[in-house]
Amino acid sequence: MLLLALAACAAPTPVAQPAAIASPAVLVTATLTPTSLPSATPLPPTVTPVPVTPSPTPCAEMHGSIIDDMVDAPLLRFPLRVRVYTPPCFDSSGNTRYPVLYLLHGQSYTNLHWDELGADESADDLIISGQVSPFLIMMPEEEQDLINANTSPYGKALIESLIPWVDASYPTCTEASCRAIGGISRGAGWAVHLALRNADIFGAAGAHSLAAFYGEAFRLPSTLATIPEGSVPRFYLDAGEHDRYLFSAVEFEAALDQAGVAHDWYLFQGLHDNDYWAAHMQGYIRWYAEFFDGR
Repeated sequence: MLLLALAACAAPTPVAQPAAIASPAVLVTATLTPTSLPSATPLPPTVTPVPVTPSPTPCAEMHGSIIDDMVDAPLLRFPLRVRVYTPPCFDSSGNTRYPVLYLLHGQSYTNLHWDELGADESADDLIISGQVSPFLIMMPEEEQDLINANTSPYGKALIESLIPWVDASYPTCTEASCRAIGGISRGAGWAVHLALRNADIFGAAGAHSLAAFYGEAFRLPSTLATIPEGSVPRFYLDAGEHDRYLFSAVEFEAALDQAGVAHDWYLFQGLHDNDYWAAHMQGYIRWYAEFFDGR
């Protein structure tokens, strides 16, 4: 079913989540209520109490870390620049395997885009408050973002160079259920394109203010036919009602609907700009994190 919601355009505060206007279909923040523990029953005198393993020390860090790195990508002219977010109290030992979120910037921006819009602060807030489990974020840069996406080597470089590098460099979970990809504008076009053609790698895709690649909606039925049953990624689409590329998001959403692909679709008030994306950032990050948590 189509999910449609209008939300008031908020100031570009990363953690703000606009309220729904027309429908209750907007993301709802779950309130976690601690479960009360039953009172302890005294042990009989003849039973020797068994020592209890102490609980892990709670994470005392309030912020994750951002690391800038370079990845050798033979398909590209230069090494691929990537900005890496590791969550608070990140365990690099390998004892914990983390899901990975790949976030692609909009055209004319750099790999700073998501960071500047508050992606890392939103992740910190959700993780520290215990609302979601920790995860990694990779923010690569598309250096040549003005060339035709259908002939660009960027997408192939992400699959063949970036993802293997991430899995070799960080303690990651490598199942499709542990990987999601999202993007803004042209980055959203890449996210949709790559998720549909690599359903064994990505279990979910987010398209924010989608500027879909030429023919993507038309080719959807034939693309879906190549994906094994039950393996189609989950999709989240949203756009502002005054977005100059709204037709692209509406066309692709209609194609998903016609093909019977389950997806979340939100139409909010707003434009195709940083104010719009920043105002919805925590909702975006929450959606990806809840996918990792199986919600």
